[in-house]
Amino acid sequence: MDKENKKRKPNWTEEEKCILLDEYGKRKAILKSKLNSNVTATKKYKQWEEITDTINARNLGVKRTVQEIIKKYENISVMAKKELSVHKRESNKTGGGPPPPELSDSTKMVQDIIGVDSPVLAGITGGLESEAEPEEQHNTE
Repeated sequence: MDKENKKRKPNWTEEEKCILLDEYGKRKAILKSKLNSNVTATKKYKQWEEITDTINARNLGVKRTVQEIIKKYENISVMAKKELSVHKRESNKTGGGPPPPELSDSTKMVQDIIGVDSPVLAGITGGLESEAEPEEQHNTE
């Protein structure tokens, strides 16, 4: 298909995002599990198809594809992790100032799906930032 003839779909509505996150949350046991004899790639894809069908059934104007649904979930998840990281960093600052902004609804939903205590969100206790500069070793001789 020519790029000139390809039309851009409308932006995702908040309702679509909420449906996506809600449906993902219902199926996260299968969607997040590693592939094995009980959970196959086909089974995971079937779950994504069901999520797509649910979103498309409630959305009369725009029909989304499975690939668009998967990509949107990945994007929402990444943005939520960034927002939670900034929120945590701002909350831990000392010295007054305005409180950090409230978390968005989609970020709160992702936080509920992933789990507040998940290392993905909370970090590893005693762990080091992998991109942080190593501290210099001081010689005490």
